[in-house]
Amino acid sequence: MISNHLWATTIIWLYGICGVFWVIRWWLDKHLLNLVRVIFKRPSTVQSLFFFLTSPGVVIHELSHWSFAKILMVRTGKISFYRPTRDPYRPGWITLGSLTVYCRDPIRMSLIGLAPLLVGVALLLLLSILLGLNQTLGSQMTPDNTLQMLTSLPGLLIATLNRPINLLWLYLVFVVTSHMFPSMPDRRRWFSGLIVPILFLLALSLVGNLNLPLFWQHSILDILLTLTWLFAFAAVFNLFLALCVTCLEILFKALLGR
Repeated sequence: MISNHLWATTIIWLYGICGVFWVIRWWLDKHLLNLVRVIFKRPSTVQSLFFFLTSPGVVIHELSHWSFAKILMVRTGKISFYRPTRDPYRPGWITLGSLTVYCRDPIRMSLIGLAPLLVGVALLLLLSILLGLNQTLGSQMTPDNTLQMLTSLPGLLIATLNRPINLLWLYLVFVVTSHMFPSMPDRRRWFSGLIVPILFLLALSLVGNLNLPLFWQHSILDILLTLTWLFAFAAVFNLFLALCVTCLEILFKALLGR
C-alpha cells in the first residue's frame, strides 16, 4: 500500500510544477506581446504576429475541442480563426480561434473544455520522445529523486540542439504549450464539471476510503510523475524563451527609446 505521504508529495510536486509552468507561460506571452508592441506599436499587428507565430497551437486547441465534442456526440458550430473582435473597448484586437458548442451537460462540457490540455500533454510526450528525452521518463523517476531529475532538464534540453531537426520539435513544443491551457470560459466549465469531483475523489483516497489494488496505485503514481516531468520540461524550455524575449524587449526599448 502506497503511503499517504508519498501520494501527497507526488501531488504537491505535480501541482507546484504545473503552477510554475502556468506563471512562466503568462510571463512569456506578456513579454512576447510587449516586444512586438515596442517594435510595431499597433495592437492589430501585435495580435497578427502572435497568431501567425503560434497558429499551429491555435489550430490544435480548437480541433481538440471539436474532436472531443464529436466523440461525446455534442453539436458544434463552425470553427473560426483570426477573427476581429467586436469589443468596442479593444479595437483592432483579434480573436485567435473560437468554436461554438451547443451543450448544457456540465460533465461533457468540462471534458470538451479540458481537451486542449489532454491533447497538449499527449503531444508533449510525443515531442519529448522525438527529442530523445524519453530515457528520463517513467520508471526512472520516483518521488524521492524528483528534484534531481528535474534539475537535469536544462542540460538535457541544451544537448538536444546538436541535431537540426530538433529545432522543429522545439518550435512545436513552443506552439503546443502556447495554447494547451483552457481559456477562461473553458476553465469555468472545467471547474464545475470535473475538478470538483476529482478533488472529492482525491480527498477520499488520501484518507484511505478508496482501497485500490497496488498495481493501480503504482500505475497512477507513474502517470502523475510523468505528468510532473512533462510540465517541468515545458516550463524549463519556456523559461529559456521568456528570458531571451525579455532581454530583447529591454534591448529594443533602449534602442528605440520607447
